[in-house]
Amino acid sequence: MARAWIFDMDGVLVNTNPYHKSAWTTYAAELGHNIDEVWMSRHIFGRINRDAITALLGHEPSEEELKIHTANKEALFIDLFRPHIALLPGLDKLLAEAKAANVPLAVATSAPRMNVEFIFGELGLAQYFPVVIDDEMITRGKPDPEIYLKAAKALSVQPEDCLVFEDSFSGVRAAHAAGMPVIALSTTHKSFEFTDVELVIKDFQDFCLSDWWNGESHV
Repeated sequence: MARAWIFDMDGVLVNTNPYHKSAWTTYAAELGHNIDEVWMSRHIFGRINRDAITALLGHEPSEEELKIHTANKEALFIDLFRPHIALLPGLDKLLAEAKAANVPLAVATSAPRMNVEFIFGELGLAQYFPVVIDDEMITRGKPDPEIYLKAAKALSVQPEDCLVFEDSFSGVRAAHAAGMPVIALSTTHKSFEFTDVELVIKDFQDFCLSDWWNGESHV
């Protein structure tokens, strides 16, 4: 059990992965590159855009290049995902229960801020997550633990008292490196591919709050 919960966003709060894959494939093709699922698993899933764009371009982009490529790719993603935007099944009920029980919640996402603002704005998530750490607030992307350590500090809890919800291998490694147990969502990878996690779930319909929160004060 844990005193605070930290959620990744893509593949955890919302199943954006099919739309990110399509957007990355399209954008890479526009730049003259042919990428596949294996390449995306290695360079994109769970990672910040700087790392993904560096891998795609074959060199470290300047800040201006990074802004342009991020804006172009994410505009493709938002256009694709907007008609399909929805929380993972069962998450609306879980978040309402967590808020009522005063469970400290945070989001720690490799996504750029424009995506966070889009998804939070469309789904009204700000009421549940007083702490959001996005890619503009870190210098090292997952699997480095920086993002999860910053989330724990912002929640005023110790890392070992946090439970993380992740969908990517790099995210699981980041959480473990921060000393946090992980519940994996099988939205990006198959259930059997995850090892050394507390539990693997496909969504939140059968997830029970009381089984994973100890109800202690986090102050």
